[in-house]
Amino acid sequence: MRDPAVSGQFYPRSKNDLNRQISRCFEGVPQVEKAVMGAVVPHAGYIYSGNTAAYVYSALPKADTFVLLGPNHTGYGSPVAVSRETWRTPLGEVKSDL
Repeated sequence: MRDPAVSGQFYPRSKNDLNRQISRCFEGVPQVEKAVMGAVVPHAGYIYSGNTAAYVYSALPKADTFVLLGPNHTGYGSPVAVSRETWRTPLGEVKSDL
């Protein structure tokens, strides 16, 4: 189980507060007219990048499968990573099916 590394810092720790902040990011997001197959989304604190992330996510079609790549902020090991672990988040657990 991977516990949240920055809960309460980059985003609210509580489920209700996080849902509220995410909902605000999606308010007024313009519709994208072109088909989008994939995207690179910023991962800074939602107060900095939430509106941009909401714009990108709203442009993606509904999907059953997602590929999440994690950046390497330390410089040790691979430049990007995928995880087989379940991720615990304020919104619930996200299970990997690798």
